Amino acid sequence: KKEGKHQLWKCEECGFLYLYPMPDHPPDVTYPEGWVGMKMVANKHKVQNFFSTAEMAGFDHWLDVGAGNGELLKAVLQLAPNVNATGLETSPMKIKGAANHGLKVVNRDLATIRERYDVVSFMNVLSHVSCPIGFYKALVNLLKPTGCLFMCTGNAADLTDPSQNPSKSYSLPDHVGFGGRRHAIELMEAAGLEVRALREYD
Repeated sequence: KKEGKHQLWKCEECGFLYLYPMPDHPPDVTYPEGWVGMKMVANKHKVQNFFSTAEMAGFDHWLDVGAGNGELLKAVLQLAPNVNATGLETSPMKIKGAANHGLKVVNRDLATIRERYDVVSFMNVLSHVSCPIGFYKALVNLLKPTGCLFMCTGNAADLTDPSQNPSKSYSLPDHVGFGGRRHAIELMEAAGLEVRALREYD
């Protein structure tokens, strides 16, 4: 699959889709979207599908990586008002947007974080990551012993033909890799995690 001067390739062994060559530095891309209410509602449903009311009430600290405008944080706080929920984001515009909704979103390097969390989430972030297994392991290091990762990502690698992507564009080179159901499971297990549940959404 080719988009402009960028090429998406498919691994013959595992089927993972990847950008090659990879950019030397992340592209300087800032999407202008503001707060998306429907995204918050959709994220709330996803959280409810995975965590019971009692589990949500028992969480003390929640970290959302790639928090954007804070839609997931808002959903979490609606379900568990007492949880200490923090988001990580690199875009100053989105950090400001989250603050306008009373949400704590900051720009910090994962390696500098010393806190440990009950839940670390990342929604539609994996396609931006050039080294998925390294990313997973870095997030695992932020978990409490009984903590869990909560993530959402596309399954473009499960398509028979990359051109079948419903959104038509893969937004290369901002996105650099796309997995599927198999890859999500294998990455979590390689990072030392046990897969508790996996659900697919249209």
